[in-house]
Amino acid sequence: MRKDLILGDDTRYHLNRILEMTDHLRHGDFRPYTYTWSFGKISLPIGIFYPQFTLYPFALGTLITDNWVTGIYAGIAFYTFLTLLNTYLAVRRMDGSREQAFLTALLYAFCSYRFFDAFTRFALGEYLSMTFLPLVLYGFYAVFFGRKRDWWVLGLGMGLLLWSHVLSPFLTVLFLIPVGVVSLFFMKEKAARLVRLLPAAGLALLVGAVFWIPMAEQETAQTFEQPSPYELAQMALHPLQLLSSSFRNHFYDMDVNGNVYNIGIVLMATAIAGLFLWHFMSVRCRVTWLLGCAAVVLSTTVIPWRYLQNTPISLIQFPWRFLMLASLFLSCAAGEMVCTIPGRAVRRHVLSAALGAVVLVLYFGSVCGYLSVNGAIHTHLTAEDDICEEEASISEYLPVEAEGQVEDLKNHMAVLDGVRKSLSPETIQSGVNTQIYTDPDLVEADTAELPAAWYKNLHVYQKVGEDLVECLVRKSARGMVEADLYGDGVVYLVYEPSFADHLSAVLTLAGIVLTIVLAVQRLFQRSKPIKA
Repeated sequence: MRKDLILGDDTRYHLNRILEMTDHLRHGDFRPYTYTWSFGKISLPIGIFYPQFTLYPFALGTLITDNWVTGIYAGIAFYTFLTLLNTYLAVRRMDGSREQAFLTALLYAFCSYRFFDAFTRFALGEYLSMTFLPLVLYGFYAVFFGRKRDWWVLGLGMGLLLWSHVLSPFLTVLFLIPVGVVSLFFMKEKAARLVRLLPAAGLALLVGAVFWIPMAEQETAQTFEQPSPYELAQMALHPLQLLSSSFRNHFYDMDVNGNVYNIGIVLMATAIAGLFLWHFMSVRCRVTWLLGCAAVVLSTTVIPWRYLQNTPISLIQFPWRFLMLASLFLSCAAGEMVCTIPGRAVRRHVLSAALGAVVLVLYFGSVCGYLSVNGAIHTHLTAEDDICEEEASISEYLPVEAEGQVEDLKNHMAVLDGVRKSLSPETIQSGVNTQIYTDPDLVEADTAELPAAWYKNLHVYQKVGEDLVECLVRKSARGMVEADLYGDGVVYLVYEPSFADHLSAVLTLAGIVLTIVLAVQRLFQRSKPIKA
């Protein structure tokens, strides 16, 4: 196993998240709200604004091995296995053969775009979402055309997307709405099937409640702007560029706008092959192929994205995010194309095995190319690097009032009785959802504006003798935490979970229990046998 990690686009940001969760687990806490060890020790509530529970495997790997590099690779290995498993089970439930399910899982788990998300971008949120997309695909299929009693898989899949990434559920729903509308013209038992969407949506909200309820509480308490807005038209891929990069199967192509993302040679060949194999494809294979091609087109400049810039669709930031959906649909189409072509079964088996081998050879060849090219031009991070001392995009979830204070936050600038002072990092300690200030001037001040933005549920305490006494807290004119102190003792800035925070945990637990009950119930029900 490698002992370093090549720096990707979002590596520092997500490493801070993983290391923060590791520190919380080390102290027996399983739900970070404010990040106090990482992000430069400025008490950011990243645990509220960015889904984090799917980071547990990375954090546990780091905790067990005492090496975050090993923990990262262990987490990626775990989610690759889970992606293989979810895809295999989804295809089997859609009546695919074992061979087809295995080949589809191989194509999807080792597709180019997953590597981009894992390493080139280190976009962990989207990478984790791709693990659960097969559940959403099967659940959607089950509700509209398959075993409608499996509606809960759709709810579970969407709930797990909410556990992984903010934008992936939005992008997925955005894509599936028109697909669902068109499906109305072909589905049977419309009323009985459509009504299943209601409990599926309810289950998704229950499972994802642990994320969206605390975030909604903060969003309604003050004003926030859209994080990292981009021009959609500028971020879309040029069709010929996408085609060329895919056929080169590179994980490291770049242009003036950054990386050129692609779907790899096998999936691009699948998109082209469908034009010639249309008459041999089943209806379901045709549909998945069309959906994959549509997702590819959506990632490009063929779509007039400039007209959608001032709409909620701009939240997706990058049109090439649709490539994660394209990768799933085209993997499904490729698996069925190969495993259902006319002719003797032996020929199909040989072709399937050959394609699987080609996928792995191409994948590892591209990995070697990535290590050679990107490894030469990018920073290599090791376990000895102190990532938590870096601020790593601290402006992402600041309220509007505090957006102008980024530099003051980085410099730990406090205002003590009207006098500005930069606190030394050595005087700032960390605890579970707690930032501790020991600066002598701060603890003796009567009024202090702390170097932390104000959020709902933040409280300030000061050590007076042997007791912790709560101080009067308010939001300063600069959007920071301001408190009236007692002029003596260490100061604690603490996030105290609200009723909404506790309720969200209860609802999510209820959603998980309900999912287990439904899954066990379906296990014991007689269902249509799956063909071999």
